[in-house]
Amino acid sequence: SGGPVGKRSKMAMEVLAEDVHVRLVDAMQVFSGRDDKLSSLFGDVCHPIDEDVRTGLPQEYEGCTYYYQALSLFFERDKVGSDMAMGMMPLFTALWDTAEVRNTYTLLMHRWTFHQQGDICKSLNVITKASSSLFWDDLLTIQTRFQAVFLYLAEQITSDKETNDNIDGNIYLNLVRLTSRFVCYYDGPPGNKDLALLVQRMERSAWWQRCVGPDEDISGAPSILVQEVAHQLEHIRSEEVLGECLLRMRSLSPLCPHALEVHARIRLENILHSLGTPGGPLYPPRGIRMRARNLNDQLFPKGRHSRGIVHLSFRLLNPYMWPQSLAHFVGVTVPSRAYTWTVERAPIVGDLAVRATGLVVHMRNGLMRLFGRR
Repeated sequence: SGGPVGKRSKMAMEVLAEDVHVRLVDAMQVFSGRDDKLSSLFGDVCHPIDEDVRTGLPQEYEGCTYYYQALSLFFERDKVGSDMAMGMMPLFTALWDTAEVRNTYTLLMHRWTFHQQGDICKSLNVITKASSSLFWDDLLTIQTRFQAVFLYLAEQITSDKETNDNIDGNIYLNLVRLTSRFVCYYDGPPGNKDLALLVQRMERSAWWQRCVGPDEDISGAPSILVQEVAHQLEHIRSEEVLGECLLRMRSLSPLCPHALEVHARIRLENILHSLGTPGGPLYPPRGIRMRARNLNDQLFPKGRHSRGIVHLSFRLLNPYMWPQSLAHFVGVTVPSRAYTWTVERAPIVGDLAVRATGLVVHMRNGLMRLFGRR
């Protein structure tokens, strides 16, 4: 990277960083229109990298999708970038009362901040609060624009090495709670998808051993994660997102119920019961209710038969709901379970069922073409 091409690529990153610096200075010097300038800067760093710009970036930034990803790596890995980040800190600090500035700082400087020595507690507080806002924005719009920030924070709280030994234990716990809250939403390495494995890595991390391990008054990592996930389930209103979160929670089986503290177990059981019951206060649709009941039976197998009997009794006692439940049970549940039971014992039946389904669809399409319906 020391040749002319490498130097030009490096200069491209410096130009992008200098543009951020100039726009921060410009916002500092004016009062009227400052919010618009800062909002524009935030929108630009969240924008996907333009193709003409991407061709001029160094090779190590090829995997970056958004401008903030490339700039955060530049501030972390490059000496010139680190110096430029240090020069921007007074500007960010002076403008921290604006939400867009806190979000921009989090996107651009989250990597650089963790590698600074000295007191960075205030900066980490800003990153924690702004990250929560960014992640919620992703969840509400069903996007993953800020997944790179989440994955980096998850990597930090599970790392065996401490990048800064001056971090307060409360700040570390806030980062753990933040990551636990959104771990069921974002994709990532297998260690993030498997919640039980994530808890194990968290408890073995250097930060956990120093900040949390000696304190018996703090809940264990499994209980913290379960409480935050349960809190999140209460506030998600998207059926697609909620269903995906319930599916990923199946990996909690090794921890339930023996590794959970009483308050965490009760909270998780309560939210799963609410999601598995029709009506208020959550009013979950049928697909969510079925997943929640199945998850509850998987995580807490003791008492699942009693719960099933109680649920069926209340459905049958409701004169409006039991015909729908009976129709669904006869038309969907029984055939599905019979098919699963048969395929497990005779795999050839599954192949025949797939071929029969294809034949029926082919005949239906042929009849529609025959009668002129396309």
